[in-house]
Amino acid sequence: MVLGDGVRQRGAAAHEISENTPGVAWVKQDGQREPERARAFHVTDADLVDLGVYLADATVHDFPTRPDGTGEVAA
Repeated sequence: MVLGDGVRQRGAAAHEISENTPGVAWVKQDGQREPERARAFHVTDADLVDLGVYLADATVHDFPTRPDGTGEVAA
């Protein structure tokens, strides 16, 4: 329903995605008729805790600005 009428008939069988493949979905771009199968990152709560521990001692640097102090300089 979210992807539009007829998308299931064109292959987007969301009901066939296994629960053992977290992050898998069907996506569709504006102006594109055919859906595409995609997979996003699957981040668990434990992953976020580990990331927080890893970054706890990180040094944060200011993003460089222009000499007059306005705007950001592209990297």
